[in-house]
Amino acid sequence: MAIGPVALYAVVAVAPSVLFWCALKVPAGVRWWRARRRPELPAGPPIEKLAADLRRVHRLGELPEGFDREIERLRVEESLAERGLSVS
Repeated sequence: MAIGPVALYAVVAVAPSVLFWCALKVPAGVRWWRARRRPELPAGPPIEKLAADLRRVHRLGELPEGFDREIERLRVEESLAERGLSVS
């Protein structure tokens, strides 16, 4: 018995299943590989933005007591809270 026709039959019978399996698994593997190589993004805002907000807080001492200072304090507090910084 010749091995050629049997091997050819095995390839023809198995090839569609292997191709469909590859079509399903290869894209997920590529996504995983790309995600593994991608650098992690920072969780919070950039430090420059936080520093700018804190400089605004420091300027609150320059404003005279009253409505304008209170409004500015509330605006800065809300801005910091939106960025994840707790103000007490």
